[in-house]
Amino acid sequence: MTLAHISRHTDVAGVLTEARSRKPPVILPEVFEEAGMPMLCFPGDARHTVRSPVIPGPTLLCWRNDRHEPVEGLDALIG
Repeated sequence: MTLAHISRHTDVAGVLTEARSRKPPVILPEVFEEAGMPMLCFPGDARHTVRSPVIPGPTLLCWRNDRHEPVEGLDALIG
């Protein structure tokens, strides 16, 4: 998720500018099961106890292809 987050910047200077402008986000994923499938949600998802997103990108991942992937597919990681 960190790589997906920093990939939204066009250059290293943009990453460093953002990093210097705030504290690192605290991301506490929460795990649950839906229809027998392990799911992982991040802050900002309706199922997470923290309602405000802390990083851009998908907030809900499902267990697929032996890894957690966004429900919308891997393209959702790069915005």
